[in-house]
This record gives sequence, C-alpha cells and structure tokens, in this order.
Amino acid sequence: MKLSSFIVGNLECILQEWEDFASTLEPLVNANKKELRDHAAAVLKAVAADLETPQAEHESIAKSKGLGPQTAADTAAEIHAADRLAAGFTGEQVMAEYRALRSSVLRLWARQVEITTAGDIQDMIRFNEAIDQAQTESMARYAKMLREAQNLFLAILGHDVRTPLGAISMGAQVLLQDQSLPAKALKVGLRIFNSSKRMDAIVRDLLDFSTSHLGDGIPVDPSTVDLAEICINVVEEA
Repeated sequence: MKLSSFIVGNLECILQEWEDFASTLEPLVNANKKELRDHAAAVLKAVAADLETPQAEHESIAKSKGLGPQTAADTAAEIHAADRLAAGFTGEQVMAEYRALRSSVLRLWARQVEITTAGDIQDMIRFNEAIDQAQTESMARYAKMLREAQNLFLAILGHDVRTPLGAISMGAQVLLQDQSLPAKALKVGLRIFNSSKRMDAIVRDLLDFSTSHLGDGIPVDPSTVDLAEICINVVEEA
C-alpha cells in the first residue's frame, strides 16, 4: 500500500495517536478533542496530496530544506502554528508535535507494509520532505507572530511609561522653582529632572525600536555632542 493511500485510509488512527501525544503537553492537558487535534487532519491530507504530486529532483531538495513552493493562502501548518501559539505552546512543543506525527505515521505504516521496494523508500523520502516543509511553515509563522507580539508589548510598555514619567519630570520642575528649598534639595531636584529627561529619551528609543520591528522603520536624528561632558555627567550620576 502506498504511503499516501495509507494516510488517507487510516486518518482516524493517526489522528488518535496525535491526540494522545498532544494531551501530554502542558497547555492542552484539559483540552477537548477539537483543540487537541487542531489542524492535524488538514496537515496530513496536505502531506498525502503532496506524495501523489509529481516532483522533480530540485523540488525535492528544496522541500527537504523547508523551501517548498509558497501559496497565497495560509497553509494548514501555518494556521496550526497560530492556534498553538494562542494556546500557549512553546516553539519546542510545536516541533515535538511534528516529530510525534512523523514517528506515528511511519510506525503504523510499517506494521501493515513490508518496506522493501524502491517505491516504498521513495514514499518515505517524500513523506519526510513534506513533514519538513510543514514544520518549517509552522515554525516560521510561530516565530513571526511571537516577534510581533513581543514588539507590540514593548510599544505598549514604552507608551504607558511616559505618563508617570511626565509626572516625575513636572514634579522635579516644581521643586526647582521653589527657591525656599535648601541647595541640597534643589540639587536632588535637578538630578531627578535630568534623569527623567534621560529616561524619556530611553523610552523614545524603545518606541523607535518597536516601530522599526513593526514595519515603519526607525527614525534617525544624528547630532554633534561633547562626549567628555556626557561621560562626566554619567560618572557624577553614578
């Protein structure tokens, strides 16, 4: 029996093994059947269809490196990765699912078929290439969404810090305008004001970093400075 036919004909059995493995992963300990299986059936059907598609040698090499043909619509592997990220999966857990899927399919197939012919071996090679491609698609989508979430968090954090920072800066300015305060208090007030300005610059850099990673580019405003003066100020502050 060809591997593609085996996958389609034994889909439920393979999915049950996927489900059994997924239920051992921490984010899905209390998940239902639909959450456990997620897009596994669609991934397997895509793999089976790939096995039935004629393939040139250069396409085989590209797929083994995770460089298979790109499609306009999201693949089942990409959608699966998005759902697993939302469920709280780590990248290692997503990859573990594919390792378990690869093992389950080949183990179950070997129980029914004596793998001896060149066609059987070619089926195994094609299957591994298809799983490699699916895993690459999943991890690329997972990493992209994780970066976007991290950058969005940094942007929100940088934005929210500016409100209390503004209050600190204005409070320091009020102290500096009170000439009845002793010189030591005014010096501390000046240090607070200068430090708040530096902190505001750091927050702006953080926002610039987040903006650049979210696709809008980073603004650059070079200027001539006195490096000795900057170093002296840093030493005095410390």
